[in-house]
Amino acid sequence: MKRKIIGLMVASSALILSTVSVAILATGGKIIPDNVIYDEDKVASLDHPHFVSAASDEIPDVKTVELHYHNDDGKCGKDTTTLGSNGGRAFYIWTAKSAGVELMPDSVANDGQDMMITIDLTSEKFEKYAGTSTLLFIIKYRKNSDTDLNWGGQSSDTEIDYAEFAPDADGKVVVYSTNGSGSDVKLFHTEAETKVEGIKYAEFTDWKTITCTNNAAAGVTYELY
Repeated sequence: MKRKIIGLMVASSALILSTVSVAILATGGKIIPDNVIYDEDKVASLDHPHFVSAASDEIPDVKTVELHYHNDDGKCGKDTTTLGSNGGRAFYIWTAKSAGVELMPDSVANDGQDMMITIDLTSEKFEKYAGTSTLLFIIKYRKNSDTDLNWGGQSSDTEIDYAEFAPDADGKVVVYSTNGSGSDVKLFHTEAETKVEGIKYAEFTDWKTITCTNNAAAGVTYELY
């Protein structure tokens, strides 16, 4: 809790702002709480910083979520016969009120670099994930069995906030994602944003080495500051 210390105002003939002092009440040095509690981080996302507005009880009417994922290593998969890591990557979704489920992509393209799934929240299969303000997911390798979900290679928990990725007139949300630094997943509104040339991420791999990944054309160089 922030506190304000209001000191005793002492009249003085040398006080330049004496006309202002009449609006301030002397308190004898009492500590007065301002009744403001700052428990929440006012930045919701470091990737997409914005100030948090007043909370709303309104839940967006999302009917479908079209989720795309890209990874240059080509390990996205739609091998419906092979379980485990050799079956490629899969999606795993859940919400705050419903347990998660592993989902194979609807389509895979570009030699396993891209995969996509459409989640119909009006269908019986996915209706339990409707009626929320967010959808959470990770990218992981295929399960080894129904009892061994194989969490190898999983990404960080990633949240699709429907306030940021608002549905269109038909209730459809489209999200593009790529692998980021470490296990992070980066979210974008359009496919074009995922293809902008530049350094995708940079990280220290030891105390004196920075390893960078970029999607720039051959011959393009970047400087880090």
